[in-house]
Amino acid sequence: MTVKSADGFSKTYQVVSSTSVDAQRDGIATVKTGHQVMVTATVSGSTDTAVSILDLNLLPAMHGGPGWNHPAPSAPPTTGVG
Repeated sequence: MTVKSADGFSKTYQVVSSTSVDAQRDGIATVKTGHQVMVTATVSGSTDTAVSILDLNLLPAMHGGPGWNHPAPSAPPTTGVG
């Protein structure tokens, strides 16, 4: 699997049977070209092996829809400044 960052950096990772994809919920086939991912990897010599891959495009679906992580505040935040 090759991952390219917004600044153009590119890295290829081996995906093996022990690689956790979306917390074991889905297989590597659900990760599509163009998806934003987060990869945790180990390096041994010149080989980078993905330990876990999280497809950030699937987060809303995995947690009940959009906005799952940031509920709307009930009141504007206060800063104590002023």
